[in-house]
Amino acid sequence: MSNSGVAGFNQTQLGKMIRDKNFSITPYISDITQGVSGYAIGDGFESALQLLNLYFTSPRKDAEVWKTYISQAQSALTRNANAPGSVYQDTVLAVLGNYAPRSMPATADKLNAASLDKAYDFYKARFADASNFTFTFTGDFSVNAIIPYRQPT
Repeated sequence: MSNSGVAGFNQTQLGKMIRDKNFSITPYISDITQGVSGYAIGDGFESALQLLNLYFTSPRKDAEVWKTYISQAQSALTRNANAPGSVYQDTVLAVLGNYAPRSMPATADKLNAASLDKAYDFYKARFADASNFTFTFTGDFSVNAIIPYRQPT
C-alpha cells in the first residue's frame, strides 16, 4: 500500500511533490506489528505530519502497482525456486515456525490468490485509528515547537 501513494497522488506524483523536502514517512505492516517510520529535518516536520495524516485517512489503492508487485514476486519465486540458499532458508523458516501458515514460503498459488481489495481492507483496518499508535519523536527540537501540531482530544 505504501507504494500506491496517498489520496489522489500516485507514488510518482507524491515523489515529485516531496523530492526537495527534508522528510520521509513510510507506513509498514510486519508479522506482528504495524507502524510508521520516518524522519523530518527542520521545516519538513509539518509536511511530514501532513503526509502521515494522509496515510491514515486517505490510503490509495493502485491496481497497476499491485500487478507490478505480484509480477515481481512471481519472478522472484521462479528465479529462486531451485536456488539452494532459498530452498534452505524456506525450509528453516517453515521448521522454526512449526509449519504455521504465516511461516511457510510464498507459492505461485498463494500469489495468484492474493487480492488487492483484501490487502487494501487489511491496511485500512490496521491504520483506521491513529489513537492506538504510540508516536515517539527524537531529535533536536523543543516540545513547545511541536505542540501546535497536536490533534485536540
